Amino acid sequence: MRVIIVGAGLGGLALARFLRRADIDVLVHERDEALEQRPQGARIHLDERGLGALHACLSASESRFLDATLGQPDEYVTILDESDLAIVKRRRSTGREGSPDAIRPGASASRRIVRRLLAHGVHDTIRFGTALTGYTEHAAGVTARFADGTVDEADLLVGADGIGSAVRRLRLPEATVNDSGLRLLQAKTPITRELIATGVIDRIEGSFTLTAIGDVQAIIGAVRFGEQPAAAAQRLVPGFDPGDLHDYVMWGLLLRRHQLGDLDRDFTRRSPASLSDHLRTVTATAHPVFRLLLDQAFPDQFFGLAMGTSREVPAWTPGRVTLLGDAIHAMLPTRASGANSALQDARRLADAILSVHPGGRAWEHAIGGYEHLLRRDGFQAVRASLNGVRELDEDHTAAVAPVDS
Repeated sequence: MRVIIVGAGLGGLALARFLRRADIDVLVHERDEALEQRPQGARIHLDERGLGALHACLSASESRFLDATLGQPDEYVTILDESDLAIVKRRRSTGREGSPDAIRPGASASRRIVRRLLAHGVHDTIRFGTALTGYTEHAAGVTARFADGTVDEADLLVGADGIGSAVRRLRLPEATVNDSGLRLLQAKTPITRELIATGVIDRIEGSFTLTAIGDVQAIIGAVRFGEQPAAAAQRLVPGFDPGDLHDYVMWGLLLRRHQLGDLDRDFTRRSPASLSDHLRTVTATAHPVFRLLLDQAFPDQFFGLAMGTSREVPAWTPGRVTLLGDAIHAMLPTRASGANSALQDARRLADAILSVHPGGRAWEHAIGGYEHLLRRDGFQAVRASLNGVRELDEDHTAAVAPVDS
């Protein structure tokens, strides 16, 4: 059995890990030239879906490393007053299976570390700089074609290639992505003594935190490792480079398109310097902690994200080409489900693939069962993320005009 995965994000790499553990031949094609060619976010919230999938596909020592380097528990959304960054209110994360309109409790983690950890065990399966241009399904499987001239044969082709998925455009051209009108301008700053002295880092703990800068929403989220990653790697996964070495803050602005003006053109391709300049303009009258965050930020760790949401589509006929994660159910980060949903998809798809064997389920039956869950839970999470926009606006109002909690 052979599986081709298009896309080396969290979901695609997790699926590769599951299949490698089952001795299935797997090949990952990634259009970027390197694993970290583009910044892809600094901090993720991992709940029981994501953590369960990661523990199931990582080795025992890698799982211990993951647990050792998780940030503080992430069980609240915290709202801070705009003027003094005092706590206005806290909303507990009470989500669970079947309750998508609330964030599930979990822990903060470094996206870079999680992605590097997943790639660590399957690095020899990843072919960088190979963009999918087409495929042909046939009785024996699927033939995939790539821009560099590569042609590969497999039993199954999986699109794990994110919101701009080439696989989705070919497989389900009616499954389009809507522009939400929201833009995220994000930066990353190490936690220094000066930042700790402000008291803000200890105040927000591990929670996802929102405040206001005039009519702009600002976000802050700390990653304070349980054990510093370099020491944990040396102890548990010798030779592994975690990338992130010290505690840091992910922070930035959540903007509407009209708040960006001309910067909205080519927003996702803007240079770190131009994004830093915009942050400096917006935060000029903000609480002094934002100037500290900006002055001490990693100079290459500014990026812009235009946030889209997948349009829900009805059931399709299963075949030898399927999808996972943002490639089919891209969502806003308001319910902290994006990474967790992708990792859950990877685990479920691996189970479906492993159920295909002589005397077992046929490909169409196995993939059809997986895609039923993909649609049910994935599009439910998309709807929940859209519902969360109203809550963001309420939180912004509370930060500007605080009320008794």
